[in-house]
Amino acid sequence: MRFLVDAQLPIALARMLQHGHESKHVADLKMMETPDRDIWLWAKQSKSIIISKDEDFVILYSADVSLPSSSLGVTTQQAPLAETHQAELDGRHSQARAWERDKKTAKNTL
Repeated sequence: MRFLVDAQLPIALARMLQHGHESKHVADLKMMETPDRDIWLWAKQSKSIIISKDEDFVILYSADVSLPSSSLGVTTQQAPLAETHQAELDGRHSQARAWERDKKTAKNTL
């Protein structure tokens, strides 16, 4: 597989993908300030999969009738890691409180 990592994602991601795949970051191609449409055309011509957090690529894909509908997977939002961990911790705290409450209830009924 061939990947092109967009500007708002770290170069390290492109380097990581190079272990087993062909991968470039837009910085490698001197395209950091290049309009999304030109990045899209470069990726299409080189048969690269764009990895991006930019919704503009969804719009470009939608407008490109030459591509099959199954050729794009997109995630435009991501939960910050701290929020994800906090939600997990909140769930664990809730379970612990419920367990303590059940334990006290059981002790009081004995």
